[in-house]
Amino acid sequence: MLLHGGINSIQSSFKNQIEFFATYREVIAIEQVGPGHTPDTAEAFSYFKMAKDTADLLRSLNVSNADFIGWSDGGILALLIARYSPELVHRLVASGSNTRLVGMSPDDIRKIREATPEQLAADFDKKYRDEYISK
Repeated sequence: MLLHGGINSIQSSFKNQIEFFATYREVIAIEQVGPGHTPDTAEAFSYFKMAKDTADLLRSLNVSNADFIGWSDGGILALLIARYSPELVHRLVASGSNTRLVGMSPDDIRKIREATPEQLAADFDKKYRDEYISK
């Protein structure tokens, strides 16, 4: 399972790896809703929704125990899938993913530690969407 970076397509993230991996394994290489060749959506940006959509796709294909390679946002999605749907993950490689609180203000760290997962997702998604739209 290949998961592309944010605001990228599967080709821009894994163009050179798809053919190589396909000689040894079945490759599933999808694009998340919004970036790449997919249409935009009115829904708010959400890592949790993208991870759920990806997990649901794998279940609909009767895939479990898959090997994941995720780059950047794709790595975040792979980590979320491993956390919330561990039965789908055999091995995981996450590259360029945010996994630490380095560079965050003490107030941001406090909010993260005190927030429920739902509050954290809503706050992060709004901040990320606002920053993305302003660029």
